[in-house]
Amino acid sequence: MSLAQYTIIKQLAPAIYGKVLLCVDNNTMAKVAVKCMSTQAIAKKRSIKGNHAVHEDAAMERKVMRQLSDRGCHPNILQLLKDFQENGQDHLVLEYCSQGELFDLVINCPSGRLSLHQSKEFFFQIASAVSFMHARGVAHCDLSLENVLVNSQSECKLCDFGLAADLNKVKVDAVGKFFYMAPEMYLKACFAPGPADVWSLGIMLFIMITGTPLFKKANVDDPTFEYFQENGLGCMLAWWNMDHLFPDHVTDMLERMLEVNPAKRMTMKQLMASEFMQSSTEPIQFRG
Repeated sequence: MSLAQYTIIKQLAPAIYGKVLLCVDNNTMAKVAVKCMSTQAIAKKRSIKGNHAVHEDAAMERKVMRQLSDRGCHPNILQLLKDFQENGQDHLVLEYCSQGELFDLVINCPSGRLSLHQSKEFFFQIASAVSFMHARGVAHCDLSLENVLVNSQSECKLCDFGLAADLNKVKVDAVGKFFYMAPEMYLKACFAPGPADVWSLGIMLFIMITGTPLFKKANVDDPTFEYFQENGLGCMLAWWNMDHLFPDHVTDMLERMLEVNPAKRMTMKQLMASEFMQSSTEPIQFRG
């Protein structure tokens, strides 16, 4: 296996350990994304740009992607097509998603947000992918709109598994994107990654529907979060004149997903059985 099997079209994006290239497979003529990562940078856990210390684990990403493909790949998880090492570089050959990150899709909408119908469609796909991961004992631990890609058929593809962890073990290293991190991740103590994933999903849905984060940080040093803790989501939506965007059952579901106490938070199983999810779309068909 060699990069010579592919014709490089352009660089799609920088990556922590290297870059992502848009390529054409010379055998199939299909467009693919090839993530090229320096093995030296991976070993040192230092970013290519700026030489910063990073937490993302490239070996974990490959392991998780292989694991999730073992018994039939979920259609909303980015598929690892091939992987190989060459000339001091790790290469992951991935599905190409021409519409890019879901975050960009949201903010570039004329209204700056998605319709409730479109939010529901996308959220169903993403939550189904996370549920698939959890059923296989893996928590994502870095859920965000930036870590969901959208292909030409407007299908969401969950990606970036470098911070993934065992669902059934507590975590101590709380890392991720501030907007999406659960409150318990700021407490500098052990936390369960499953409930933290549910919190992040709730924030993702909120941003899709409104076009704005709920708060900068789910921590007491953020005054908006303090207001949320004291008054609840419903009051915040009324305060921001956003309550008309949320049917009652969606507000109720989000309040349960965004329960500050992780022990009382809605579980992934409860989310998948909720009215919002059950009425979203037809059952997902698995590849395999």
